[in-house]
Amino acid sequence: PKLPLPSLEATCDKYLRTIKPLVDDSAFERTQKCVADFLQKQGPKLHAELQEYNKSVQNYVEDSFTFHSKLLATAQ
Repeated sequence: PKLPLPSLEATCDKYLRTIKPLVDDSAFERTQKCVADFLQKQGPKLHAELQEYNKSVQNYVEDSFTFHSKLLATAQ
């Protein structure tokens, strides 16, 4: 089955929930500001490009995963 592409907002929200227990309050506050800035500026354009790419593939993560896996394998 085709891997669903989450919304930009859902992805950013999940990112914040994931890092919250890993950083102190000050770092989390700075990160929240960066994420808010990303959501207002470059995020929508990048997400639109990903949505377009996702139309032509079964799994929008696979090529990236494959590329990084090969890169890591050659580095060892």
